[in-house]
Amino acid sequence: MLTLLIVEDNPEVANFVQDFLGRNGFNVLRAETGARAHELFAQTQPDLIILDLKLPDIRGETLCEEFKRV
Repeated sequence: MLTLLIVEDNPEVANFVQDFLGRNGFNVLRAETGARAHELFAQTQPDLIILDLKLPDIRGETLCEEFKRV
């Protein structure tokens, strides 16, 4: 089973994506901040990340660059 990390601070969007992907057989993790995304990324090494570009604590582009370095 593939593990996906959704990094999205809008609960309506995150719920929609999580519900859809969960119903279709994916293990879905969710973070509302960049800090939480870092924690989940380190713990799980997800197969795919769906990343919002405007987060409350860090820009999505910065977070993407940090994940690419790992």
